Amino acid sequence: MIAIYNTLSGEKEIVRLGDEVKFYLCGPTVYSYIHLGNARPLVFFDSVVRYLSIDHKVIFIQNFTDIDDKIIKKAEKEGISIKEVAEKYIKEYYKDVEELNIRKPDIAPKATEYIEDMIKYIEQLIKEGFAYTTSSGVYFDTSKFDDYGKLSKRFLPKSREDDFALWKYSGEIGWEASFGRGRPGWHIECSTMIGSTVGNVDIHAGGQDLIFPHHENEIAQHESINCTPLAKYWMHNSFIKINNKKMSKSDGNIIRVRDILAKYSGNVLRFFILSTHYRKPISFNEDSLDVAEKGFKKLVNFLSNHFILDGRNDFSECVKEFVLNFHSSMQDDFNTQGAISSVFKIINKFNSTDDISQDSYEFMRKEIIKSLRILGFNIEEDNDKAVTELAKNRLEMKLKKNYNEADLIRKRLLEMGVEVKDGQKPSWKRK
Repeated sequence: MIAIYNTLSGEKEIVRLGDEVKFYLCGPTVYSYIHLGNARPLVFFDSVVRYLSIDHKVIFIQNFTDIDDKIIKKAEKEGISIKEVAEKYIKEYYKDVEELNIRKPDIAPKATEYIEDMIKYIEQLIKEGFAYTTSSGVYFDTSKFDDYGKLSKRFLPKSREDDFALWKYSGEIGWEASFGRGRPGWHIECSTMIGSTVGNVDIHAGGQDLIFPHHENEIAQHESINCTPLAKYWMHNSFIKINNKKMSKSDGNIIRVRDILAKYSGNVLRFFILSTHYRKPISFNEDSLDVAEKGFKKLVNFLSNHFILDGRNDFSECVKEFVLNFHSSMQDDFNTQGAISSVFKIINKFNSTDDISQDSYEFMRKEIIKSLRILGFNIEEDNDKAVTELAKNRLEMKLKKNYNEADLIRKRLLEMGVEVKDGQKPSWKRK
């Protein structure tokens, strides 16, 4: 059973999921390159989707907001169309997330592809009395939706200040509608794209900053005219702070993902993000990624060594305990921090245990790699049995004091780009 902290209830709940799970993550507004703050939900919720995919068929939906004031300003600045701006940054987005080993969504709707559906949606909201027109556009009347505030827990007296734009009247950049030429407000986009693609979802996810007003407004739009909830469960990750300050373009403390990836691997950035529980803020400073790189290198160095053992100690029970701890962490509100910690614990246990059998070591190695891949790390498996046999033969020659033959095998391995290490736990690895 999996438990998650549901923002809607404000409690940790055992989730009730069917064979098919519809998972929606709010995607980027495509007018610039993604930054470190964007990377946190992308990386974390990728690990959630991967974990859920073990036992469920997950339909992963992530949208692109490709019509927005920021996109229009960028188009004017660069002297190109809004479509060209969106296409450019969607392309750049996929380059960055590929480096982070993030799975592509099964459905990736663009807002401009669903304008007609948005118009019909707004027409229905107007018809049923949940929306009204003004000189500037069409607005949702929050006073007509009794549950407004249930996600963010902002149960304040309703006023016109709480109302939000469904449609903004505009001339040059816009679409014709029965209620006037214009373009959609931000909130109507996600509600429409969910409704038009999958109807509603099991899990709706995003950053903490989206709880209000974006996700609150999505609920109001959907549930005012539909009999079913927009989502069963709502998940939100906390912020990344730069030198104890919230990331903000106005403060000039935005760090682009591609600038990080120019110095560090996608695995290191993923390790940095997943090493903190998703509902806790991450404090970033100039040393953070160096620390993450050292931590991840410990895992890489361990896996790059292939141990050659002839012990009798069956280590498999320790491995089974590790697997149990890993899954217990992930099933407890997707605690990736605890899951990573369990990997280090089994490695430390192995390093401090003698006389381990080869079979139980291979079992451990397989489960570690499997677990890291579940977390989305790009781990390559180098299980070259021919090299292992050569390294074993060399050890046998040494035990028989046939040192000339042992040296010849070492030389052959070196020519293959393989070095061997002797000691209590002999091993080989690629140079």
